[in-house]
Amino acid sequence: MTTSIRKFQQDILDDSNLSHLLNEAYAISIKIKDKKMENWCHYELSGYPNTDSVPKYRKISVRFVADGEFRKNIPAEIPDGYQFLNYHSVTNPISSLLKLTQQKEHQVVSFEFTSELNRKLCELYNQTSDFTFKQQASVSQLVDIESAVKEKIVNWGMHLEPELKKDIDVKDEKPQMINNYNILGNIQNSQIQQGNTNSKQKRSSIKDLIGNLFGSLFGHLFK
Repeated sequence: MTTSIRKFQQDILDDSNLSHLLNEAYAISIKIKDKKMENWCHYELSGYPNTDSVPKYRKISVRFVADGEFRKNIPAEIPDGYQFLNYHSVTNPISSLLKLTQQKEHQVVSFEFTSELNRKLCELYNQTSDFTFKQQASVSQLVDIESAVKEKIVNWGMHLEPELKKDIDVKDEKPQMINNYNILGNIQNSQIQQGNTNSKQKRSSIKDLIGNLFGSLFGHLFK
């Protein structure tokens, strides 16, 4: 374990690939039985199961827009009570974020909605179903997520000295433990415009439906 930790710390100092560092941290956290770090590494590598489990640094501000038949990226006005549309919880694994941020030609990333949620949004904005709503963010916001992940790895990895000391102490104790065992043996045997509507009740119902759907929405990235 001492060798693995020393190598991990050296890889941090050498600024190794983030995915590689996460995998190393994952393996070490399992070995030393650090369940909190183990779960965090697992979600960063595999993606978060729902928006409720997404950490604060993965919750980003976005532009809410729509694509029509003749125009793209039309700014959509957010009605009162729907401020959650201004934010997105990024549930995607770190590998998909790295793939996007490493493609220098892309400056903006878009998040799609499910077909069911898009239909509800068209109903809310009194638009035909050929409208496609989406959220947009700058790629730099994804870079900020990566930086937060890297910072946590560095802080955790470079403070593993107690584990190193524990490992050394165990090695030092083994001969004595063996000797004691022998002596005793001898003696005693694990994330446009607002459409007008006449019915407040209808809007309230739509709001509830959108809220529920949005709450369980997984983020899907596309270029």
